[in-house]
Amino acid sequence: MNNFYSQAEFSRILAENNIVVTGEIFVYKSGFIGEAYIDKEALNLLGSDEFISCLNGMANQAISSFLSFDDEVKNVLVIGPANGAISYAPIVSSYLQKYFRTIKFRHGRTQLDKNDKHYIAEKHKALIDISDTFIIVEDIVNQGTTIKEVSAILPKQVNSVLCLVDRGNNSAENLGIEQFFPFLRVNMDQYDPRKNASLFESEMKINTTLGKGNIWVEQFGQPPYGDDVDFSTFSLLK
Repeated sequence: MNNFYSQAEFSRILAENNIVVTGEIFVYKSGFIGEAYIDKEALNLLGSDEFISCLNGMANQAISSFLSFDDEVKNVLVIGPANGAISYAPIVSSYLQKYFRTIKFRHGRTQLDKNDKHYIAEKHKALIDISDTFIIVEDIVNQGTTIKEVSAILPKQVNSVLCLVDRGNNSAENLGIEQFFPFLRVNMDQYDPRKNASLFESEMKINTTLGKGNIWVEQFGQPPYGDDVDFSTFSLLK
């Protein structure tokens, strides 16, 4: 048996483990809202073999989709953004090393400051300095907020982003990178609450355990809301 999952096998894993959650209103990191959520923490409940096969499948698909590097690239740092994808980087870098023999792959991570902004710790900057380019690995990509933030703190161009699931119909162009390789694309509508307040007229409540719903409820409470509520003041939309 291969040590990587196909797209179809990964879709089955999502379904069998109830990783796609519905039935409430969810607030995403971008500040947008929707009626479905992919519980990336549930991925960590998979057995080790399943989890590694998911990440290997993601890397294998990127290779099959012609992941490439410039001829002068000899050192690549695979970065797992804090906190969810930190464990992804060593697995993905190991898999890529088997296929790109002339390139040295290392793995690193970002950290979060008190405002949940990504930064590179001083002790990890040596890895940054010796790297010719970077790969960012992610779990779920919505609006690409984390990718753009991590890219902005790196001194050189990001070669590519690999992710398990793209929810936002993203592309390399809108993410500001050279190559984008989502293992799976899942269409789940996302709404700007400033323009779609009617979503709150349903009987569904804001989920406060997944995503950023807890921040929303701290500011606005649970629906229903009065006509005078100004959702443009939501902190994640500023």
